[in-house]
Amino acid sequence: MSRIPVFGDRDSVPRRLAGLIFLDAVIYPDARFGVGFRYAGPGHLKADTYLYDLGVPDVPDRLDAPQVLEWFSAARNEVTTLARQGKYLDLEIRDDATALYIPEDATTPLCLCTRFSYRQAAGSGIDFNGKRVSHLALRTDRGYINKIRYTYPDTDEFRETGQAGFILFLSEWTSAVQDFGEAPSRS
Repeated sequence: MSRIPVFGDRDSVPRRLAGLIFLDAVIYPDARFGVGFRYAGPGHLKADTYLYDLGVPDVPDRLDAPQVLEWFSAARNEVTTLARQGKYLDLEIRDDATALYIPEDATTPLCLCTRFSYRQAAGSGIDFNGKRVSHLALRTDRGYINKIRYTYPDTDEFRETGQAGFILFLSEWTSAVQDFGEAPSRS
């Protein structure tokens, strides 16, 4: 995949979402894994988003589709695998997997999501080793799996604003993906 799903190229990726600044896009060598996008803000606040198709020609657009539920389960399992490998310490699942409805009275969910906390093991490129909270969301858009992870320090400051920041970023990213021009061909 030489093009970035949905946006076509790096210059078209939204530069600022929910107060976070776009840092980079990583195009994975195996096209099935698509592209990862990194956004960051002050105080070790970050969001990573991924658009990919796993080589599936027709990604379901319903969150209750068995494949989508399986992909979400796999994304959650990646987190527990990292904990078993010692890369995440003191992992605590704070919310069971759930469908998130925004607004609350919406008839269809915005995404599947879960929330967990952990400390990242010391290593190269790790600039914060305190407790973090991560929200992991998965949905499908425009023929791609759209995975969003929003992470912030587990501090008094972010305890008050973290959930709201996640919802705002999730909403703005989803709108950017859904509303951007005509979807580039997946071929």
